[in-house]
Amino acid sequence: MNGVSVTVTGYVGSDPSLMTAKSGITWTQFRVGSTRRWRDNEGKWVDGPTMWFTVKCWEGKAKNIAESLRKGVPVVVTGRLCEEPYVITRSVEGGEPITELRNSLSIENAIVGVDLARGVAHYTRSERDLAEPSGVPNWLLGKRDAENDTPQFAAVSGPGLEQFEESDEMEPEEMYAMA
Repeated sequence: MNGVSVTVTGYVGSDPSLMTAKSGITWTQFRVGSTRRWRDNEGKWVDGPTMWFTVKCWEGKAKNIAESLRKGVPVVVTGRLCEEPYVITRSVEGGEPITELRNSLSIENAIVGVDLARGVAHYTRSERDLAEPSGVPNWLLGKRDAENDTPQFAAVSGPGLEQFEESDEMEPEEMYAMA
C-alpha cells in the first residue's frame, strides 16, 4: 500500500451506507471518531479532542461493513490516510460571506474490525466466502487424511523456502512458530 498507512481505534459515528457508483462498483463510507484519553497528575481521566475520519471501502468489504457495523460500535481501522479538501461558505452578520478551504481526513481501502477489547463479536462467514478458496492447504480448511487421520499439506514454493525439503516433516504448529 503506497502512501501513509494509519491505524485508528475509535467508535463508529454514523451508520455505514452502501452505495453503487455509475461503474457498478459498490462502496461504503462511515465516520469514526477517536478520542485520546489519559490520566492527569491527580489520577483523573482527561479527554483530548476527538479526531474524525471518513472510512471508505469497496466491493466485498463494503457489503460486509454495511451489514456488520452500526453507530456506536468500537472499531479498529487500518488503511491509507488521505486528505480531502472541501469549501465552505459561511455568512457573517453585516458583512460579505466568507469562503474557506478546509481539509477532512479519510482512511481508504480500510481493513475494519470490531475492537474486542470493548466487547464480544460473533463471526459469520459471508456467502461469497463459503466456497473453498483455491490453493489453501487441506489442514488449514480442517480436512484430514481419512487413512491415518493426519493433516494433508499442500506443496509450497517461494523465496526463503529452500531450507525445507520434501522429506522434512513438520506439524502445523511448528510452521506457525517459524513465521
